[in-house]
Amino acid sequence: MRILLVLLTGLLFLTGCQRNSTPTGLEETPNALAQNPTATPEAPGTGEAQNPHSQPIVVSAVWGPITGERFEALTESQDYVGQLTDLEAAEPQRTYQASDFADFLPPDGVTIGQTWELPETVGQRFLSQLHPDVRTAMNFNGSGAHAIVSSESDEFIEILFRLHAQFELANQLFISPSQFDGRMIVNTGSGQVEYFSVEVPPGHGRNIAFEQYSQAAESGVGLIETMSLSAGAIPEVKWDRQMATADAREFLADAFFEFHKIDWVPIDQALKKAKDLERPVFAVILEGALDDQSC
Repeated sequence: MRILLVLLTGLLFLTGCQRNSTPTGLEETPNALAQNPTATPEAPGTGEAQNPHSQPIVVSAVWGPITGERFEALTESQDYVGQLTDLEAAEPQRTYQASDFADFLPPDGVTIGQTWELPETVGQRFLSQLHPDVRTAMNFNGSGAHAIVSSESDEFIEILFRLHAQFELANQLFISPSQFDGRMIVNTGSGQVEYFSVEVPPGHGRNIAFEQYSQAAESGVGLIETMSLSAGAIPEVKWDRQMATADAREFLADAFFEFHKIDWVPIDQALKKAKDLERPVFAVILEGALDDQSC
């Protein structure tokens, strides 16, 4: 990520205040699926289902092509001949037991709008279906996984989560997707996972970064149109308690980045405030996003 620092005469993009990290207007009801998220998990497919009524879950994986001029040049490098073309998911399908999803469940006392940290094993367990050499402890800042309860009813719970991880595609060649956005809906009575999805959001044209160290260090950014895991179908649910998905995603971003809690303001307001306070401008111009791993 290239950073250009510029001193101007009136630019201030932040107010210096933090947003309230506690959601308002939500009923705080303890979750019926309270679990210990730090418990040591078993390997995928080997654990016993937590409820005799729950069924194994078949998860499908999709890995699309990576585009970007600098990445495509690497595919022709003598160091990586034949290793970077026709990339696809390591296991297009894998069967999991209900217990494999237990680490996604909220700990005791968590209510709608509160985030909690997920163990590293969550990313390793599921993302290894895409590529066996997954690194949840990345070679730069930003590692981690966090979840939030976004909706509840008498029968179902919806959990949104966000994972950061990278893959070593070949010797000393790493790719880092911007983030993995996840969603899981569980039947609280049977323990059945009704719906599960994880994807790299395709929201902007540069959603993946790469680094290679086999020769002179080189890095760049590119686009992967599809990198996802999915299972089940979204059930029709009348939620009793719910928060907006966009708000839930904002709280997940807050859990990763302290700066994300700042009340950022539009440039015209920043200019006015700088003038009123008679303070100089400190402008930061970025090529890439601050709040994901794609820069």
